[in-house]
Amino acid sequence: MWQRLSRVVRSFVGFFISVAEDPELILQQNIRDMNDQVPRMNESIAMVKANVTLLEKEEAKYKNDVAGLTAKVKVAIQANRDDLAGSFAAQLEQTKGALARNQGQLANARAAFAKMFQVPPDSAAAYLFTARLLLRQDFGTIAEEYGKKAIELDPHFPIGYGILAFAYIALDRLGEAENAFQRAAEHNLEIPDFSVGRYEIAFLKGDLAGMEREAVRAQGKSGAEDLLSNLDAFTLAYSGHLQQARRKSQQAVNLAQQSAQRDKAALFETGVAVWEAYFGNVPAADRNAMAALELSKDRDVEYGAGLALAISGDFSRFQTLTSDLEKRFPEDTSVKFSYLPVLRARMALNHSDPSKAIELLQIAVPYELGVPQSTFFGFFGALYPVYVRGEAYLALHQGAEAAAEFQKIIDHPGVVLNDPVAVLARLQLGRAYALAGDKNKAKAAYQDFLTRWRDADPDIPILKQARMEFAKLQ
Repeated sequence: MWQRLSRVVRSFVGFFISVAEDPELILQQNIRDMNDQVPRMNESIAMVKANVTLLEKEEAKYKNDVAGLTAKVKVAIQANRDDLAGSFAAQLEQTKGALARNQGQLANARAAFAKMFQVPPDSAAAYLFTARLLLRQDFGTIAEEYGKKAIELDPHFPIGYGILAFAYIALDRLGEAENAFQRAAEHNLEIPDFSVGRYEIAFLKGDLAGMEREAVRAQGKSGAEDLLSNLDAFTLAYSGHLQQARRKSQQAVNLAQQSAQRDKAALFETGVAVWEAYFGNVPAADRNAMAALELSKDRDVEYGAGLALAISGDFSRFQTLTSDLEKRFPEDTSVKFSYLPVLRARMALNHSDPSKAIELLQIAVPYELGVPQSTFFGFFGALYPVYVRGEAYLALHQGAEAAAEFQKIIDHPGVVLNDPVAVLARLQLGRAYALAGDKNKAKAAYQDFLTRWRDADPDIPILKQARMEFAKLQ
């Protein structure tokens, strides 16, 4: 199977793979290399999508104008006002012409958008690569079709089933995701990503036994045990069991280091730094961020560490990391459209400039409901532009707008998964409703958060703050 993977990936990226190398490391590196080759493709897709959206909005406006002018012509005729009728009729003809031109442009834009996803008809690797690209940009339904096509072309290529399953998870179609993994099992196909996917399904279903089953199944398996340990750590942090989460994360770090995977170990440290920062544990966030950076200067590590330091208010080190990301990865899609906007917006909030934060996040909009690179092994970063925009609206005392952002996170459980930001969004939703003056909804949102954290470690700063805020609502 790995020989087939090597041939297909080599044919797609065009370089030699030694048969003596570790196939799992080859796969990880090739995926990274392929991702690095297509930043312009990502940007083009976003631009074409934005153009289609703009033209659709213009079409709706022109149609509304046509209807309004038609009504005005009729009313003018009925009132025997031929002068007004003639004026409105002239405007109507101009608007109809504009509508016709708009619809022609829209048809061309939609055709261009569809063409961007055309791939060679007999290349499983191309379909898989395109599916991954689509998942990163919130085109889950299209990614589903590409995953299906990849399996059709090569039913013994395991990643096809993984792409299909993760597309279904992102779309909250958990039964179909389970079916995809079952089909892979029928072909005796198993890779570490499958354990991750099955665990995530169990988490979304609230199936504690299922999560435990996957964690036990992964024990002693290279490439799987560390990932599942880190997933467990995120679930514990999501539930407010921070002491246990720290221990489980350290276990994942140790396993990765034992396998000489420093980048992976650093990503695990980075995830801890991010959640510690969001929970208000500034010293712990700083320690984990620096520990991660000592292990690796990987793109995703610098992003997570930079975010933790930004939340903690460490401007100097934050600025160093931000500048390095911009210099080393000027055309990288995740960096350009997610990481840097989030980092800069977060620092704008620290400088009491929430309007600037919202402006900085605008570039992230076409991508923000997708999954950035940091989620693949680090399990953090999904929907962060949305979360930070919500924080900015809170700072502007625009409760309704903030509520809409945090609700997006709650409405996309298959994207955000067990990132602690998912549970913090419920607390932030309560704050947003309180600002908007909706006391009942605010109390319900606070209660939702506090119920989920009823057994949480009592000394977490954000939990203490939430309890005080909730008490004031009573």
